[in-house]
Amino acid sequence: MLPISSDGGAPMSNPYEFLNPPGLVHDAGSAPSTLAEHRITTHDGYLWPVARADMVQVCAIRTRMAEDVRDLLRSGGEDAIIAADDLQRLGWSADQVKCHGKAAIALALTDQREAA
Repeated sequence: MLPISSDGGAPMSNPYEFLNPPGLVHDAGSAPSTLAEHRITTHDGYLWPVARADMVQVCAIRTRMAEDVRDLLRSGGEDAIIAADDLQRLGWSADQVKCHGKAAIALALTDQREAA
């Protein structure tokens, strides 16, 4: 027996759909890579091993997006306004920005306050 879908309708074709609801980050059928998505340290500095639009791990997405937000804030000065378009120009998908943008901004602002 398949579990009931996340919208209360027909049974889910993928019983793990609740872990990655379709349309939010990636389709439920796409399996996350076994490659860790968090940044790694190399002799040249930090490297993110997965392109922004291909990322599926929530913590990694929010951490990297928060880094982008901090960079946008630094380059925009005190009166910086960050829009979804700014993040999409950096390579984030519209769905990723919709799902994780607010949390990433909050993380970036928290990190800035703690650093001050």
